[in-house]
Amino acid sequence: MVQGYGTGGFDDPEQIPLLFGEQDADPKKRHMEADKAGDSGVLAGFVQMLQGNLGPGILTLPFVFTQGGVAATSAMLILVLLLTLYSMSLVLRAKRWVHAQALWTNVEESKRPQSFQAVGRELLGANGERVIIVFVALMQLGICMVFFNFAATELIAVEEYYLENRTTDVLINPLNDTFDNEDELYLTKPALIFAVSPLALALSLGKSPTIIVVSATIATAIMYVTVGTILFLVFWHFWSYFPGWHELQVSPLKPTYLPIAFGNLVYTVTTSIGILLPIENSLGPGAKTKYPKIVTAAMLVTLLLDLSVGMLSNIAFGKQTHESITAEFIAKGIGHPDFVIGINVALAVAVLLTYPLQFRPACEVFESAAGVAADIDDDEVRGMALQDGEVKLTTWQKWGYIPLRFVLVMCTAALAAGVPELDLMVALAGSFTACVLALMIPPAMDFAIMRAEGEYPAVRVFLDSTVVLVGILGLVGGTGTTLLKISGVDVDKLLS
Repeated sequence: MVQGYGTGGFDDPEQIPLLFGEQDADPKKRHMEADKAGDSGVLAGFVQMLQGNLGPGILTLPFVFTQGGVAATSAMLILVLLLTLYSMSLVLRAKRWVHAQALWTNVEESKRPQSFQAVGRELLGANGERVIIVFVALMQLGICMVFFNFAATELIAVEEYYLENRTTDVLINPLNDTFDNEDELYLTKPALIFAVSPLALALSLGKSPTIIVVSATIATAIMYVTVGTILFLVFWHFWSYFPGWHELQVSPLKPTYLPIAFGNLVYTVTTSIGILLPIENSLGPGAKTKYPKIVTAAMLVTLLLDLSVGMLSNIAFGKQTHESITAEFIAKGIGHPDFVIGINVALAVAVLLTYPLQFRPACEVFESAAGVAADIDDDEVRGMALQDGEVKLTTWQKWGYIPLRFVLVMCTAALAAGVPELDLMVALAGSFTACVLALMIPPAMDFAIMRAEGEYPAVRVFLDSTVVLVGILGLVGGTGTTLLKISGVDVDKLLS
């Protein structure tokens, strides 16, 4: 899970966690080897791009498809993915356009603008860069909240199984905190979220990228295995038990849920845009020339995976009543109970291991604003703290990251606990942040390029305007509907 599960945590291409082996300690040596190998980075780029789209979002799709209607949600998924793919092409085009300008043509490539926000600064100015940085930080914190919620959802599914079979005295009730029996202890989802938050905090306090890389690599391996297992169970059940198309019953269109479904789909599909440029920066010249095709291939595979999990699960198993497909497996007795329970626990562990990777970009923003020197090896920090030839930091600069990260972790946990419904948590993160970063910023960059060139091709303007319009509708409609649902408003009654 380079990104995760969500948007990437490393703007420096040398720090991107890889699933297959560790990176060379000498970046120049690694790039020289990549030059000789030519296209050796193609597979690595494809795998990393695909990793960015594997996470909690894909596992909530069956429930989202049930609530929004299988046909309508499938069509919306295809639309969102095509718009995202177009936005990614705009980001890649913007980077190449910036590098081709006279200001940068004679500058070493590694010193040219490489990150999303750096390219945004060149095209949209300092204010545009600030908007990108703020929304990247908000999106990463939103992903962290989803992780807390997802981990608690998986663990609750396990305890619901034991509750049903009366095999344990410690039981979790996701609906309330009342005691049905004085011998039984009920724990709510918020209680579980706060229970796992110390683990996320402990992992997030580490300064070394090695901790993040190792934990993210382990989590990625778990995710590949679990998603593969889920796909096997879906296809096996579909071919073995499907009664026939004439008896097929799927969820009908539910218009009032579509804005929430849109938020979930945007979260699932678009968050990998945050690692789009870092992945390209890590590739050799041979692979870079093929990178647009690599991205297209990875996104099309993502579409097949999402449709397989979301649509085929509804066809194979019927309407989904649980927010996570693995929780649905337990409830419907699909697969051996111990095996499926193991998958649920493994997924909960995986998202918590990936928490530091998603947490890091937000930390950097807040620590920079608060004057905390979390990384004393950073050249800028060393320059600011250099006194008499030695690096001297104040107590706050040296240790301020600890209380700051504690506050951020507990805030994400508290906000996640305040939105116990996983689909609403995902929709809020997707609608409020992903719509801006993936569907509004890239077209804005492209409009800046057209303005600089003094040409406005009709097709290009139409496509860019369409993407922006969808982004605005998703931002306003998705965020508004989700907040209404969270506040307890009966949206169906309100809009009927």
